[in-house]
Amino acid sequence: MDNRRIFGILLLVLGVALLIFGADATQSALSLSQRFQAGPSEKAVWLIVAGGILGTMGLMETVRLRRAS
Repeated sequence: MDNRRIFGILLLVLGVALLIFGADATQSALSLSQRFQAGPSEKAVWLIVAGGILGTMGLMETVRLRRAS
């Protein structure tokens, strides 16, 4: 396995982990934020956005390398 494939898998795993942490932060802060504001916390939104971007980059990297092989 070459380094680029490992890097792509690492990005994918990190992206999924950030998505999970963001979803968890959204659920845990939901009851508190409903009292004061209409949506999830800013931290939860950034975790979800970063997770989506990293996960997409990792998926694209692993798929691109698989096609090139």
